[in-house]
Amino acid sequence: MKLHQLLASTTIAALMLLWHTGSIADSAKKTLDEEQMAHKDCAGCHVTINPGIVKQHLDSPHANPKKVEDEVRCHDCHGTNHKTMDDYAKAEMPTAETCGECHKKQMKQHKNGKHNLGWLVMKSQIAWHGQPGAITQQGYRGCSGCHKIGEKGLMGVTDGNMEATPKSDGGKEASKYRYGNAQCDACHTRHSFKASEAADPRACSNCHMGFDHPQWEMYTSSKHGIVWGIEGHEEGERAPTCQTCHLMEGDHEVRTPWGFLGLRIPIKENVLALIDVAPSLKEPLTNLAAALPSGNYMDLDDDPQWTFDRALILQAAGVLDASLQPTERFVEQVSLRSRDVF
Repeated sequence: MKLHQLLASTTIAALMLLWHTGSIADSAKKTLDEEQMAHKDCAGCHVTINPGIVKQHLDSPHANPKKVEDEVRCHDCHGTNHKTMDDYAKAEMPTAETCGECHKKQMKQHKNGKHNLGWLVMKSQIAWHGQPGAITQQGYRGCSGCHKIGEKGLMGVTDGNMEATPKSDGGKEASKYRYGNAQCDACHTRHSFKASEAADPRACSNCHMGFDHPQWEMYTSSKHGIVWGIEGHEEGERAPTCQTCHLMEGDHEVRTPWGFLGLRIPIKENVLALIDVAPSLKEPLTNLAAALPSGNYMDLDDDPQWTFDRALILQAAGVLDASLQPTERFVEQVSLRSRDVF
């Protein structure tokens, strides 16, 4: 054993001993039961092989919960079948469902959100299918390096699913990948898994950047991003971050607000003004205006053609029906949130 490995092993072993007897992590004393012994065996071996992940875990919320019974140990995520260096393939690799055993609400939100569709969206691009698997698949280079935040095995139109909602293949595609099925660690990187990291806009920057989706460049060159950079990076400061608008109150559904490709419904006054331009639509426009809030939007909002064009987009998005009337989606996602938006 090399000297640096011996020193690292000795140091972290001492920390483990103190940690497990309760001298550091908790005032309540712990006894080394079978689960803790298994956990101790994992750390005792891995500290000589990859000490970084052991240190990350020991510093993480998983290892230092508010309640002792909420502690997450190695085998809670990786199972107990892997015991030697030769049987490493028996170690279980976590999935989003693994995280969902404890984080049920966040898991449900993620499944309903856009991030979960990342892998499906990537595979809808012709360019992806023309690249070698060493890049696009297990290699996680190029597009797949970010799009692996999405669930594998979702089937869309290209898979023969003509329904509006993607269907699962029952885990067939995911079973071909040993790594990269966790999804959650795209933002909460292993083995620290800290919420504070995912709450920092820089956590978004490695994927939402570049010529084809330059959201990070747009943010950092905006007043919001400039103020955030100048005044510090503490949560709750006056400059909003990516998470302020896209993960409101920690909602993992990751919604699109008004900005990049977002849509904004017109105000009541804009719609009523269209009656002079299109008298034949007086009745549906009057009914639509009754469901809209008042406001003071200007510029493009005062252009009748732009308002009509927006109505067409809202119809395509399922927010307005063919008669320009609000759909259930409008009621759910617009009306119920209007007091927070307008």
